[in-house]
Amino acid sequence: MCEDRSGVIWVGTYGGGICKFDREPKRFRRFTHDPENPNSLSHIFVRSFYEDQSGTLWVGTDGGGLNKYDQGKDQFIHYRYNPRDPASLSNDRVFSIVKDSSGVFWIGTYGGGLNRFDPNSGKFIHYRHSPTDPNSLSDDRIRVIYEGQPGVLWIGTDGGGLNKFETGKGIFTRYRHDPSDPNSLSNDYITTLCKDKSGILWIGSNGEGLIKFDSQRETFSNYT
Repeated sequence: MCEDRSGVIWVGTYGGGICKFDREPKRFRRFTHDPENPNSLSHIFVRSFYEDQSGTLWVGTDGGGLNKYDQGKDQFIHYRYNPRDPASLSNDRVFSIVKDSSGVFWIGTYGGGLNRFDPNSGKFIHYRHSPTDPNSLSDDRIRVIYEGQPGVLWIGTDGGGLNKFETGKGIFTRYRHDPSDPNSLSNDYITTLCKDKSGILWIGSNGEGLIKFDSQRETFSNYT
């Protein structure tokens, strides 16, 4: 769900596309996929929203890639995975969309890793897991991206734990569950991330409740 700058609420559904709610005059409008309309929403399973500074709404779908909604023309522009184009989106399951403080778009996919996106060219740069590179992304199944500070992205994965990505260096630091270390991450399945005013990163997990991460001490505390 997303509330845009004009107060309109956008609700993503899993099977029913998008519901747009205008507070005045309290009216719903539905956007869905129409196979006969190439400018319709690309998929009825919606996972994520992001409104950029220009007021453009970006939509991540589970199977239809990334969508850009042009409100003036009332149509969607699609960015899809194309196996013949190495600069296309790496995977059509888009779970997270973030624009960082330097103006760079980052797209988290479920199965295709992390994408750096240039909306001017429509090109994507991929960052994926490599079993031979310990500084690569820990898992290509990304659920959430959060910018903790300029130049640092925190990335929650589905099975690969938490990643700290230094965007300027292109290096990932992995935080995984270690049964022999009580101060390690308690669960490698991350669903949500949030940083509070004191700098503590709060992590929602699938199975171990809430996790508190002190990035200065690099210690985890669990709340179940």
